[in-house]
Amino acid sequence: MLPSAAAAARSGRMAVKQLKTISSTTALAEQATTPVPPSFSKAITTPPPTRLPKATTIPSNSRSKRPIPAKAKKKRYTNSTIKRQKYFICKGNNSILIVRSFRTRSGWSPAKVPEDADFIWSQYSRKALFDLGHSRSKPRTLNHLCNNSCLVTKNGLYNSLRVYHENNGTDLWCSVPLTFHLKSGIADQERDRFVTVVAKDAKDAKDAKDIKDEPSSSSPTTPSSPSTPTTPITTPSTTPTTSVSPPKYWIVKPASATNRGVGIRVYDNADQVFELVDKYHSTQQEQIEEDNSGESGKASGATPTKATKATKATKTTNATKATNATNATKTTKETATTKKKKKKKGYREWVVQRYIHNPLLYKGRKFDIRIFVLLISKGHGKRTECYMFNDGYLRTSSTKFSLDPSKLSNQLMHLTNDGIQCKNEDKYGKHEEGNKLSYLTFSDYLTKRNSKHANVFANKILPRCAELVRESVCATQQELNRSKRSHCFELLGFDFMVDDQFKTYLIEINSNPCLEDWSCSLLRDMLPVLIDQVIAKATGTKSATASAHRLAKDDAEKDQLAQAVRRHLKTKKVFCWCSLVAVSLFLLTTTCIYIYFFAGTCQRNGVGFIRTKAV
Repeated sequence: MLPSAAAAARSGRMAVKQLKTISSTTALAEQATTPVPPSFSKAITTPPPTRLPKATTIPSNSRSKRPIPAKAKKKRYTNSTIKRQKYFICKGNNSILIVRSFRTRSGWSPAKVPEDADFIWSQYSRKALFDLGHSRSKPRTLNHLCNNSCLVTKNGLYNSLRVYHENNGTDLWCSVPLTFHLKSGIADQERDRFVTVVAKDAKDAKDAKDIKDEPSSSSPTTPSSPSTPTTPITTPSTTPTTSVSPPKYWIVKPASATNRGVGIRVYDNADQVFELVDKYHSTQQEQIEEDNSGESGKASGATPTKATKATKATKTTNATKATNATNATKTTKETATTKKKKKKKGYREWVVQRYIHNPLLYKGRKFDIRIFVLLISKGHGKRTECYMFNDGYLRTSSTKFSLDPSKLSNQLMHLTNDGIQCKNEDKYGKHEEGNKLSYLTFSDYLTKRNSKHANVFANKILPRCAELVRESVCATQQELNRSKRSHCFELLGFDFMVDDQFKTYLIEINSNPCLEDWSCSLLRDMLPVLIDQVIAKATGTKSATASAHRLAKDDAEKDQLAQAVRRHLKTKKVFCWCSLVAVSLFLLTTTCIYIYFFAGTCQRNGVGFIRTKAV
């Protein structure tokens, strides 16, 4: 009876232990409520094998029916179910931020080459990455959409919006400033339209000047002279302080393949615009002429050598060999010098826009609004979902804004790009940390300046930005991701500007928005949350250490701050009372001790208040 009872007790303890392991695995499966990759969710929800140990399940006389050992079964189980995914992050643009986000996700490991990765993040769209193997059974996620040039280049965005508004019968210039797409050395319809607008501007400036000069022309001391030079067609008003109409400047940008404010100029003269636009064509013509002149010089120099060889055939072979050697060295030197000549830089296509002369200013300085937008290809590439990040920031300039023509070359005044502003170490971050502003700070500034503008930013500017985002995506939906590739997305940076009448304009769209967070604490709080949400929507996996945005923590932080202030005031009040009581007790004791000792010494020395005898 004793062995059977011991066996029953052991089996009972084993049954309890088995139930505990099963209940723990089920509880773990119930706790795993966050969405995870399918390959990893099976490893979490599937319970481990619950086979009993060999001593209790296998009798001593049935060795031929021994099942598979538990270790081998466990090894086969783990290898067949756990499947890790790999990511490859190209260097640049704070790539360590993306790597850190992936390190907080279970089931992901880095890949050494892009061919082995299931997720690839690169700064720019490359054809070689789209040519990698991709299928529904083994998808490969990329952070760019095919044919995104119709959206992220300046000329592609302008042409897409122009066609969209023409088809819908709406006004394009309510969404973007007056824009022209000019090509170097090509006279097309866009150039003719630009010349027409410039001529109209010159005529308006001349009429405004004549209207202003009417009272002075009636005086006899200023006769009208026919030899007075007329204003040129290509120059608007260059003196904004004396003209009635505001000055009309032009901002010229390379049409594509540039960012961070490279190549952007501001001009008040259309002749300068044409000179810059046609620079590429002129350099090409000069290069062709130089090549042609070099070839003609070589041909003219080769004919006399043949003639001399024919006329001087009677000379010795040594002389002929020497002359041939010298000619060969000369020709090689000429070819080397021609190869060393560098072509002059220039851009083939340009985008010319009307400069916004009345921008909304922050403490007298220009700013623009950066908003992050996420596009994701869904439904096997048949549809595109658009998400707008609910927070962004404002990029401010370092110098007070002015329309003085002599200061048009000051990029710190007219351009707000980080690549331009951070070059001046003395002024960068002088007014704001990293020349960045939050939405809340700017909204408070508008409210303090005018109480009527308390909700203008939240109720007028941001909704208009959302409309422009939707409009740009709808204008490019036919061309964007034309190959209908699935498992691809794109993080875009939209730049907007606002004038003093609170009219919002779309300036440009960046396919590689800056993710550097070294400049200010605002970006250090915002960008990790942004990247975490982008990767979560693109891969379907959430971070194990979910980070909350600073705006989502405002209420909790305010409560904690209020509680801390109350605790501080309470402790301060108690400390004041205690210190007051302590000081009063100290003074009381010191006076008592002083009186006691002073009275004692007076009595010993015969000093005191004693009754005096009458004189």
